[in-house]
Amino acid sequence: MQDLDAQIGSVGKLIKAVAGLLAFFPLLALMFDIVKIPESLASMSKIASFFVTVACILGVILNRKLIERTPNGRASVIILATVLFGITATVSYWKIGTGQIIGIEQDGKVEQIVLPMNPSSDIRKMIAPFGDDYADAIITGAQSDKLRQKIDEENATTFALLFTLLVAANVLLVVGVVGGAWKIVAAFPASASAEKSS
Repeated sequence: MQDLDAQIGSVGKLIKAVAGLLAFFPLLALMFDIVKIPESLASMSKIASFFVTVACILGVILNRKLIERTPNGRASVIILATVLFGITATVSYWKIGTGQIIGIEQDGKVEQIVLPMNPSSDIRKMIAPFGDDYADAIITGAQSDKLRQKIDEENATTFALLFTLLVAANVLLVVGVVGGAWKIVAAFPASASAEKSS
């Protein structure tokens, strides 16, 4: 057991560095368009994700003493719950986004359009002749411009929900991964004593 403690103590800083790099994965997923985000939401999400990621890492560093003092059993439950809630937020974004974000291809470009959660009767009337198919109504409908305008007026709730889910997923996953790594390293006496001596 002493050998294991010594080995983990010697790679403690490496574990924290790797956790810090992994914490940037949600940001990289947004930057490289791995996650489906409409253009109107993309810039705001990428900027927010960067600052949220940095703030979460700084928050873990500033609260390292509290993390180190938390009993291992309680810490493992908190870390697991945090990561599970982060995954839930990610899946929720994906599920809602799949239903509320449509791609309209025109002139060789795909435009992402965010649909309202509860469309008004005006919107429902405009898409009804197209079998409630927004894409068909926007591409071929005579009231295409008016439909787009109504969608833009009514999709604020969807934007807010998608943005909230993205930020929540980012915060929870970053805090879970970085806080968990910090706690793993601090849980071993050799690791703690190695850090105090450095």
